[in-house]
Parts: sequence; C-alpha cells; structure tokens
Amino acid sequence: NTGLITFDNTNASSSRSVTLTVTNGTLVNDGTLHTMRSGAGGNQQINAQIQQTANGVIDVDHSADIRGFMQDFQLGSIDVAAGEILQLEANGTGSTVTLGGPSTLPGDGSIRFSGTQVVNLAEPFDVAATETTLDLSIATVTFTGADLTIGSGGSMILSADHLNVEFTNDGHLRVEQNTSTVNSAVFANSGMIDIIGNATTHATLIVENGFTSTGTIRFDNELASNTRNQTLTVNNG
Repeated sequence: NTGLITFDNTNASSSRSVTLTVTNGTLVNDGTLHTMRSGAGGNQQINAQIQQTANGVIDVDHSADIRGFMQDFQLGSIDVAAGEILQLEANGTGSTVTLGGPSTLPGDGSIRFSGTQVVNLAEPFDVAATETTLDLSIATVTFTGADLTIGSGGSMILSADHLNVEFTNDGHLRVEQNTSTVNSAVFANSGMIDIIGNATTHATLIVENGFTSTGTIRFDNELASNTRNQTLTVNNG
C-alpha cells in the first residue's frame, strides 16, 4: 500500500463491521491505514502480517484490531487517538510484534496486546517517552531485544509477563497478578515497584539475576474479602 486505505462505517443508525484480510504474503504499508467513525461505528479488523516502511502510518481514530503472526512496526508510526484502542492479537504460537522507539508511537491512546506474544524491541524503549499506553492486561508478553526503561513519570503493569531485556525502573512498575519475571543482567530500581494481590489471584515477581534498589518496593493486598499472597523471589543475587 502506497496510498490511503480508510476503514469506516457511514451508516448513521446501524453498526457495521469492516474487515481487511490478507491470506498470503505481507501487507507492506508505505502509505496510510486509517480507521475512523463517521457513522454508527462497528468492529474494524485487519487480518494480515504488516510491515511498516519509514513512510508508513497506522492512524487509529476508531478502535480496531490487527491480527497476525509477525508484525513489523519498527519503522513509520502508529498514532492511536486519545480514548481509542489498537488491539494487537496473536495468531498462533510464536506470534511476534516488533516495535521501534517511542517516537514511532505519537498518539495518546492505547495499544493492547492479546494472547501469548513476543514483543521485540528494535531500539531502546522508554515507556515514559511516549503518551501511548502499552496495555498487557489480557496478554502474556515476553519482551526481547533492546533495553526497556520505565522513565520517571512512566508506568507499566505486569501480569504473567516476562522481561528478557536489560531493564531499568525509574517510574512505577506494578505486578498485579500471576507470576512475572525480570531476566536482566543489570536491573536497577530507583522508582516504585508494587506487588499487588487483587480480586483475580496472587502476585509474584521473580528476578532472575539480582538487582539494586534505591527506590521503594511495596507489597499489598487490595482485596478486603480474601487473602492474597505477594511474593518477590530474587535468584543469583
């Protein structure tokens, strides 16, 4: 695609679904994929492996889903408008999303991961350097690749997720439920780490290679009616 593909439902009274499916090959986006809502809205879905070029833009003005096995977003930009969600859905074992640096995510909305996925960071990524929220709440995500930082003022929630990257927390890391791991040769915390039991289950954080902390680590059970365990396990420290 070197032009403009717009997803829209102009019907003012009825919801209509819009779907683009590429069954073989890769959708190379050198233009713009634009989701919008001028009528009653409806589900907007792209079933394809997408490779962004430096000119490629995914402009999300209406929440949409992209489902594919390999997604390459290290170039171009994904601009999700405030209040909207771009859901990236896994399509089978080994599904991988490659992200570029924070400058490739200029929007104020959310990117929500779904299913079991690998998120490969092609460049060092500072969560605080983008207004786009990375939502891992309904996924099991393993981060690989370049360094990951939660900068001052930034935040990330883990729930059964794995950070297999060099990791620094200067902001707010919250472990809400299930077991998450940090497998970083050098892990430093100068911000806040919350390990929180909630209505769903217990919360565990495993740090595989030790870490240094000059910040705050807090254990808490937010559920008034049930006992929840909060566990921090440090290996090889």
